[in-house]
Amino acid sequence: MPDRSELVVAPSMAAGLLAAAPWIVLLASTLVTSWVGTPLLLIFVPVALGGALTEVHRCGLLRSPRSVVRLAMRGRELRAELGDGREFPVSVSADSRLTARVALLKIIPCAPTSSSAHPLATVVLLGGSGRFNNIRSQPFREFRVWLRLNRSLPETA
Repeated sequence: MPDRSELVVAPSMAAGLLAAAPWIVLLASTLVTSWVGTPLLLIFVPVALGGALTEVHRCGLLRSPRSVVRLAMRGRELRAELGDGREFPVSVSADSRLTARVALLKIIPCAPTSSSAHPLATVVLLGGSGRFNNIRSQPFREFRVWLRLNRSLPETA
């Protein structure tokens, strides 16, 4: 495997909807609960709708300055590039989920810098050979292998 590899994330509505799923569930449950008998809960609809639209905008359409548009693997280091061009080293949180076709990553900046004003970012990667993917399948396979190998190797000082 090459020492350097990159994942360029493309805009994808499917990735945005997957990232917005918790907000969509909150929106639906708020609407149902307010329809059944608690109309006061309608005040939460704009909050849930705003959260869902923000996630689609940031994780799916990649139009936010905080959107992760590229992940670069250099040796044992992972670097993230944001939509505004900033690039910094990150680590993948243990809360992340990785399957054969989907990666839900929570990334954390490694060092406290000015780019870590928002310390946690969510990245939704949809691999495979479908029309809903936002990355190519071969780099996605390499990334999954890289993640698994780097989690199992002991840290060297």
